[in-house]
This record gives sequence, C-alpha cells and structure tokens, in this order.
Amino acid sequence: GEGVARLWARRKIAALEASRSFNADPATTDRAIEKVALEHHLVSRLTSLVAVDVTRSRPNDEKLSNAKVPLNLPQGWEYDKVFGEAPLPAMPATRSLRAKSFAQTAEMVAAAPSAEAAQIAALARSLQQPVVLPEAATLAGLAVWVGAGLLALAGALFALTRRRQPRRRPHWMFE
Repeated sequence: GEGVARLWARRKIAALEASRSFNADPATTDRAIEKVALEHHLVSRLTSLVAVDVTRSRPNDEKLSNAKVPLNLPQGWEYDKVFGEAPLPAMPATRSLRAKSFAQTAEMVAAAPSAEAAQIAALARSLQQPVVLPEAATLAGLAVWVGAGLLALAGALFALTRRRQPRRRPHWMFE
C-alpha cells in the first residue's frame, strides 16, 4: 500500500543519511536520497514540497475595474488638512473657486465611511476649521510620576529595613 511505501521510503532516507558519513562519495548518497524522496513525495534534507493553488479568483472573461475606496480617517478629520494640501484662501471666493470647493467637499462626503462622518466632513470643509487631533487615550504623564514615586518609596523602605551587619576585620588584624 501507499502508506507502507512511504514508511519504507522514510526509513530508507534515514539509513542513507546515516551511511553518508561512511561512504567515500557523499554526492552519490545525496542523489540516492533525492531520488527516493522525489519518487515517494517526501520532504528530506535535499527536497521540499511546494503547494500551488490553481483555483481562479475571477473568471477569465471578467474585466478588471478600478474603484475609489473610502478613506478610513477618524471622525472629524479632513484628508486635505491631514496630508498637507493647501487650504482654500479666506478671501471672498469667485465662482470657479466656489465650484472647486464644492467639488472637493462632494468628494470628501462621497469618500466618508459613514453618513455622520460625511456630515462632519462637509461642515468642517465649509467652515475651513483646522483639524483638531485627539489627545492620547492614557494618562502617560501621571503614570510616569506614580511609577517614579513608587520606586522612591521602595528604595526608602529598602534602606530602612535593611539589617546592618557589623563590619568584619581582616584576619591578619587579629594576629
């Protein structure tokens, strides 16, 4: 059976590996190991197996298409302000400038991940407000001070509770 043949092949490869150091020509032994491993589809020191997936993810006759994917910016952020595009001037806008601003706002609203984010993006764009970045979620400064205080307390307790041993004199002083 197939299972017995593979067990035999594994033992044959092990025996060839063990006899490799005693043979005069290790290259001949390596070729024999490789031959047995390939015939029985086994992994050895000289061979490995590669899996190739041949399933198709899309049919051959289906054409590729491009699509804009919505950005995943945090709520209230504006892409242009975060990534450095110059804001529109604060002077009264001309008709073309208004059209450009409207087009940019429409793009941001379309790319928003939710309706609420789209409303915030449109409002922030119309008011030309700067992006307010969120603060850290932890109280890192407080944690540093608490840690430093606990280390100081531990050092003071160690110094107070340590037993002082009498100082020993070298043995030559007693003679």
